[in-house]
Amino acid sequence: MIRKLYGQMLWSVFAFSIIASPFAAQSLLKRTLELERLQGYWEGKGAGGDCSIIITGNSLQYRAGTTGYEATFVLSGKSDPLQLQAIIQKSGPTEDSIGETVYVAYRLRDSILILTTYDPGDEPPETFSENNLYVLKKTDFLGLPLN
Repeated sequence: MIRKLYGQMLWSVFAFSIIASPFAAQSLLKRTLELERLQGYWEGKGAGGDCSIIITGNSLQYRAGTTGYEATFVLSGKSDPLQLQAIIQKSGPTEDSIGETVYVAYRLRDSILILTTYDPGDEPPETFSENNLYVLKKTDFLGLPLN
C-alpha cells in the first residue's frame, strides 16, 4: 500500500515538473533579461539628493554624498510593480543597516530607471509609491549619457 502511494506521488511530481518546466524556464528567462537591462552605471536624483547606483551582476552600490550602501539582490517574479529584494552588505557612514532587507519597486524605460524604496522591515510593495522616489539615467562611468 505504501509503495503504491509512493509510486503515485512520484508520478504526480514527475507529471507536474513536465507541465511546469516551460513556465519556470520562461520566468527564469524573463528575470535574466530584466537583470541584464539593469546592469551598469546610473546617475540621478532621489530622496538623498544627487546619487549614483552601480549594478554589476546581482550586486548594487548606492552613493549619495557621504552615504553609501552595498547590497546583493534578487529580482522577484512579480511584475506589477517590478521588484527587487536587497540585503545590505555594507553601509556608511554608519553600519547599522548591515544585514537589513530592503524592498525596491522599479520601472525601467529605455535608459531611465525610476525606483522607490521601502524601509527595512517593510513588507514587499503591492503598488508603486511616489515616496522615496529616485529617477536615474544610465550613463557611462564619466557621467555621459549612453543614448
